[in-house]
Amino acid sequence: MGYRVRLGRFPKVDRKRYMHLKSEAEAYEWFEQHDTEHAHYRPRELQELVELGKYVDYKKQGLDVEKFYEFDLEENDFIIVNREFLLHIIEEYRTNTVVWYTELLDEVASGDVAQVSFHLKNKINEWDNKYYSNLKTEEHDTGKHEDGRLTRSWKFEYAVFNLLFILHTFDWDNDYLIYSGW
Repeated sequence: MGYRVRLGRFPKVDRKRYMHLKSEAEAYEWFEQHDTEHAHYRPRELQELVELGKYVDYKKQGLDVEKFYEFDLEENDFIIVNREFLLHIIEEYRTNTVVWYTELLDEVASGDVAQVSFHLKNKINEWDNKYYSNLKTEEHDTGKHEDGRLTRSWKFEYAVFNLLFILHTFDWDNDYLIYSGW
């Protein structure tokens, strides 16, 4: 499957359950004994909101992050991020969309329309009836926390709406926004 990065929600009140863990080895052992379905980089209380993709690393871009545990994780990520971190990712998605469409426009100007044609065919497939099932159309009154996904499209111009949904609905007072990867 590969290393994928996600944003998730973790209730602040539940963090104390893991504060006794002082090393990654101790955390691994604790989960082996107490919760074999989960791991220290994806504990039971973590609710995934959105997957950002494979092999991306927003945490190395000089943004403020807070360790969830008192120790570093060697091969995984599980850190607390803030609203500015989320806004930075949203801006990255916006910028990537502008770059992509600028490149397509440049190709059209040079007379090369193969990539534009491929892009349009891809859009038609996405918006065909089979894509409709990937749009979130259920009511939001289920009483459960929303998962943050309005669409399952990986294209930046659509996926940014998942991030905007999180930005506008996240409970910063009671939950941590977790940046995780495994």
